[in-house]
Amino acid sequence: MTIRMTLPLLAAAAAMLQGCGSAPDTEFKRPRTSLGVQKGDSDQCWKAAQKTNLNDEEAAGNVVAGYFVGGLVGAMIASSANEEARKDPKNYTRRKVHDECMTQRGYKKVE
Repeated sequence: MTIRMTLPLLAAAAAMLQGCGSAPDTEFKRPRTSLGVQKGDSDQCWKAAQKTNLNDEEAAGNVVAGYFVGGLVGAMIASSANEEARKDPKNYTRRKVHDECMTQRGYKKVE
């Protein structure tokens, strides 16, 4: 594969991996609940979510996907993205835990 073909693939892989952690917060609504209560519930769910982290299986899957997309350089990019995701307080894994917590509290996602 030539460099002209490899660079766009690597850029796309890096954008995909970085994009997982930079999604905006999901909005939730529950009937007859004030904004203060919603914010408090969301804060409690974020506190619970901060205790979770990207597990080793997900990190390994990201590295393997990066390797298939961009070879050794793609794997290195994915590994770097995994480290950044572990530091990000609102990464994909933590967002998923937060969203599940909010759903368990009776909130529904705003479309």
